[in-house]
Amino acid sequence: MLLVLSVTAVMATHSTQTSFQPSEWSMGTEQDVTFGVVNGGGDNIVRVELTVPERNQIPLYKLLEFTTPQGWKYAYTTKDGNTPYKVIWTTEGNGISVSEMESFGVRAKSPSEQGEFTWSWKTVDVSGSENTGSITTKTGSAPLAYFKVTGSSSTDAGSSLGVTVTAYDSSDRIKTDYAGTITFSSSDPLATLAETYTFSGSDKGYKSFTVKLKTAGEQTITVSDVNSKLFATKTVKVEAGSIETLKIVADDLDAGLGQKVVFNAIASDIFGNQIDVTDDTSWEIDSEAKGTWTDNVYETENSGSWIVIGSYNGIRDGELLNVGGQVVVEPEVPEEEEEPEQEVPETPTAEITISGDEAITIPAGSNDTLVLTVNNNGDMDLTGVELGFEGVPSDWVLTFPLSSDIMAGSSKDYLVIIYVPDNETEARDITFSAVSDEGALAEKMVALSLVSPATGLLEAIPKNVLQLGVVIIAVAAVIIIGWELWFKK
Repeated sequence: MLLVLSVTAVMATHSTQTSFQPSEWSMGTEQDVTFGVVNGGGDNIVRVELTVPERNQIPLYKLLEFTTPQGWKYAYTTKDGNTPYKVIWTTEGNGISVSEMESFGVRAKSPSEQGEFTWSWKTVDVSGSENTGSITTKTGSAPLAYFKVTGSSSTDAGSSLGVTVTAYDSSDRIKTDYAGTITFSSSDPLATLAETYTFSGSDKGYKSFTVKLKTAGEQTITVSDVNSKLFATKTVKVEAGSIETLKIVADDLDAGLGQKVVFNAIASDIFGNQIDVTDDTSWEIDSEAKGTWTDNVYETENSGSWIVIGSYNGIRDGELLNVGGQVVVEPEVPEEEEEPEQEVPETPTAEITISGDEAITIPAGSNDTLVLTVNNNGDMDLTGVELGFEGVPSDWVLTFPLSSDIMAGSSKDYLVIIYVPDNETEARDITFSAVSDEGALAEKMVALSLVSPATGLLEAIPKNVLQLGVVIIAVAAVIIIGWELWFKK
């Protein structure tokens, strides 16, 4: 920045123009400055004086070094005997002629504060005539040099994360006058980021923002200045959020007697982040299956189809384990031989229906059971038939088994236990759906009616005793169904 000031003194035999370059630099820093003097007319200038700004007679700039044009010399005066506050250049030569300019050098340290400061100057010509004037310099922050993004280095997926963006100048000071515009970006494709923001004077060079990262792993947050393209990046480790679902996985669901089957549990949050929770999962299997558990490894004992359930933090999932009479050994696959083209057989059809009660009535705060039968009416065997439901919360209904294979022309009974909380009064329709791995689908609606809890004598019976009775009935129903399924059929 070049600042030019021209003063012509009345009755002077010469006129003077001055310049100060640069006229603005960072506060508290040293700078080489050129003080230019031009003779605008009149006698030659042979003396130049420059006095620093003062406050309460204390110099605000510190003069450190001086340079002189050829044929000139300098001297300075001090306030306290140490700190120069005025420098005087003189020459015994011709001096500065009309329309000529001389440059006088000063190395000065600026005040440690922002503001505008006034220097005074004086020129004297060969006849002793003087001109005086002033020139203004400014101090402020240096240009933007870099950003810092600070905040926690770890977070849970979907949780609010606070980050602070701070602008710095080339002197490693906070650039308190930063007024640029920044944008946010992230390596996380699901991230929720702060909007584009323009700093104001009240921010003093720093501002806090809130972001949300949702993909597990190491993710980055990048802040960029729109104009200068300067940017800063912060790395954050993202852990999976609150667990929503659990998936049980076995290395073999068709096992032989005495075979060890390894089960694993994979938990997922709402964003699809997965974590292995096998070590923290509890395991159980139908009591009739017997066998032994060693952590997540089950050693079979009795043949049959058994339901294995894993539980983690109140979330459950299950698999149907089929135990045969001997360890299953995969046969060797023979080498393929070219065969003559054959007619493609007609594709078997998959068709299922659900039969059972059309309605059930349950007092609030109680549970009851019903049996729904899934019928395979097609001409192909169906695998992995699961009985799902909708219309009520997921913790109201349990179905057993969780999955089953149904041969063509046969059927399978599913035990359904329905629990209704105390405060429920509204009747609902529960839609049960059976679906197989082959894509066969059937639906059945069961009307759920709610009644008030029993009164009179039953009121004197503790509620936990009633629930125990219901559980006993449910267990008896399971035994009866088991008799029908495994012995009579």
